[in-house]
Amino acid sequence: MFQRSANHPTRFCQAPNKFDKDAVKSIMWDWEDTKKAKERADARLVVIGDDREGPLQHSALEAFTNCGVSVIPYSQLPRRAPHELAA
Repeated sequence: MFQRSANHPTRFCQAPNKFDKDAVKSIMWDWEDTKKAKERADARLVVIGDDREGPLQHSALEAFTNCGVSVIPYSQLPRRAPHELAA
């Protein structure tokens, strides 16, 4: 979890071992419960996908994107993390 700041809402981060439909189900199930809390109304979810051994599974990437979840491939972490995860 990355705390809320003046410039960013609270951000939750997940980095599943496998980036597949089971990960989508599990993460989104937990996220639905988390974002129901009124103090988390503006919170965002960021998922880091490990693409070091191959591309991220397209169907999982599409599912997360359709649910409004930001996905950061591991290979893009150094470039994107300062903007999306900074305080």
